[in-house]
Amino acid sequence: DDNDQLPDTAPQEIKDYFAQTAILPAWADPDLIALGQQVYIRHGVWISLLLSYKSLPECYACAKGAEVLFHTARLNEHHGSLNAYSRRIAETAQFVFYAMKPGGLSSGGSGLRAAQKVRLIHAIIRYYLKQKSWDVATFNEPINQQDMAGTLMSFSALVLEGMEQLGIVLEPVEKEAYVHCWRVVGHIVGLHQDLIPENAADALKLGHAILDNQIAASEHSKALMKSLLDFQDKTSKPLFSQQGNIAMMRLMMGDTISDMLAVPPVDSKQVVKLGNKVRSIARIMEILDKSLILAMVVQFISKIGLQWMISRMTTTRIINFYLPKSLTQDWNTVKVKV
Repeated sequence: DDNDQLPDTAPQEIKDYFAQTAILPAWADPDLIALGQQVYIRHGVWISLLLSYKSLPECYACAKGAEVLFHTARLNEHHGSLNAYSRRIAETAQFVFYAMKPGGLSSGGSGLRAAQKVRLIHAIIRYYLKQKSWDVATFNEPINQQDMAGTLMSFSALVLEGMEQLGIVLEPVEKEAYVHCWRVVGHIVGLHQDLIPENAADALKLGHAILDNQIAASEHSKALMKSLLDFQDKTSKPLFSQQGNIAMMRLMMGDTISDMLAVPPVDSKQVVKLGNKVRSIARIMEILDKSLILAMVVQFISKIGLQWMISRMTTTRIINFYLPKSLTQDWNTVKVKV
C-alpha cells in the first residue's frame, strides 16, 4: 500500500501542505463515499476495463492535454520506454484502486495520500514545463483546471456511461455515490469548486462538454495511443489478442475517436461479436450481483481480478508515486503553487 510517511526532516511547507489538503470539504458525505466505493468493488473489473479502453484513450483525444503527457519527463522517461509507460499506467490504476477501495478517502487513507501526491506532482510539472518554454498561447496552461476536470469526469461519469454500454445499469443513488467519490478526489487534487459538478447528470454533461471542446487530431495523441495499444498487447494476454484489443478500443470509443487516434482498422463484425460477448458476461455477473450470497463471491473475485490486472501492468509490487530526479534536483530552491 501507499502508506509511507513524511520524514521528520521534510520541509515545514510540505508538512503543512499534507495537513491542509487532508481536510475534506464540508459537503463530503461519508455514507455516499462508502456506497461509491462499494460500487467500485462490485464492478471493479469492468471499471478497470473502461478506464483502459475508454477513459484514458479519450483523454488522449484531447490534443492540448495530450501534449502535456507527451512532453513531460515525468511521464516519458527513457525516450518512451515501455517499462516507464507501464509504470505510469500502473500508477494510474493503483491510484484509482487506492481512492475507490473502502476506507481509501478516510483520514490517513491510501487514496487520500495518493491524491495529495498527485496534486503535488502536478504543481511541480507545471513549474518545470513553464521553465522549459511551454507554449501557453498554443497549448494553454499545463494541467489546467479544464484538463483536470475533464480527466476526473472521464474517470467517473464517462465510466458510468461506459457501464451502461455494457448493459450494467446502476441505481440512481449508486451513480450519485460513485460520482461523489470523484467529486471529493477533485477537491483534494485542487479542482476549483465551481468546476466540481453537483450530481451525476451534471458530471456527464461536463465530461462531454470538455471532450467536445478539446478533441482534435494530434500526432502526439496518436503516439500515446500507439503506446497504449503496445502496452495492452503485452499485458492483456491471454484475455485479449492484438486484434481483440483493437476491437475493444473501437467498441468502447466508437470509430470517430478511434480513427482520430489512428487505432488500426478491424472487421466491424469482430467488434459486434466482441460487444455481444462482453455484454453477455456482464449480464451474468449482474444477475449474480443481485444475490446476497453470490454477490459476496463476485466482490471477492472482482477484488482479486483488480489486483491481478494491476500486477500484470508492472513488475514493481508497490507504486510509490515518486518524484523523479529531473523534477527534484532543484527541490530546495523551488516554490510552486499547489
